[in-house]
Amino acid sequence: ATILHPGLSTAIASFPLERNDEVEVDRACRAVRGALAEADGHWLLERVPAFAKEGRDVFGTSRATLPLMRSLKREFDPEGILNPGRFVGGL
Repeated sequence: ATILHPGLSTAIASFPLERNDEVEVDRACRAVRGALAEADGHWLLERVPAFAKEGRDVFGTSRATLPLMRSLKREFDPEGILNPGRFVGGL
């Protein structure tokens, strides 16, 4: 299922996946990432089984917003102790 919010530049897509089906997870992630790259978009993996998050940037780093995210991380977590490596772009 897909829900589009053009005014917000947002799309919400659901992909039914078989339990632990890594091939299907990879195929869905590559398809979404490819489509979003063409539109300079980004993604957020939400409500995803743990196996589907492993080894993936669940925030789908956007080149346009990464400097802002780095700045926010430095401001609110100057010591880098809150979930290191688990935020946008591996921050």
